[in-house]
Amino acid sequence: MKQIILSILLCMVLVASGKAQEVRLTKDNWLSHPEIVATRDVYKEIRASIDDKTLQHYQRTVAAMGEYVHLESAYVDSGFRVRLLNVSQTDEMGSYDAEIYYDTLNRLRFVYIKLVSYNNYNDHAEEIEYRIYYPIDPEPYRIPMWTVKSINGKRVEIGSEVDIADVVENLDLRNPYAEFHNDH
Repeated sequence: MKQIILSILLCMVLVASGKAQEVRLTKDNWLSHPEIVATRDVYKEIRASIDDKTLQHYQRTVAAMGEYVHLESAYVDSGFRVRLLNVSQTDEMGSYDAEIYYDTLNRLRFVYIKLVSYNNYNDHAEEIEYRIYYPIDPEPYRIPMWTVKSINGKRVEIGSEVDIADVVENLDLRNPYAEFHNDH
């Protein structure tokens, strides 16, 4: 009888500890949520590696005509894994910059997109930023977990339902190594 009670208590502890680790992502806890923190750690590690010059940097011009320029650059680690792919397009109407961050398992973890559109009538530029977080779990890792949208520095949308279809345009489907080494 004593062993049955101990077994039941052990099961209760295991179940409770598993549920404690499974924290739902919400607008109230997203800044401290374990998956968001883990993604930020990947971001910080890549940025520190760039600053320390431990990643190789490659850049190429995909297209250029007049004021239109399309650039791509990649930061590659010692294992020949692309850790950051940057896609940039600029013309007289504005710019589009996407920074696509990958972990050491080549999984998409974070996308930062900055759109700047110029209004020639009143010399006003509008700046829209998207921060798109992807989960650690390898199964749904191409499905965004959380998005933060800002306009001119002010957060306007936060959550898993932010519409990003127009700005992402299959960034999550890219194969960074093959794409960067493919001559278009």
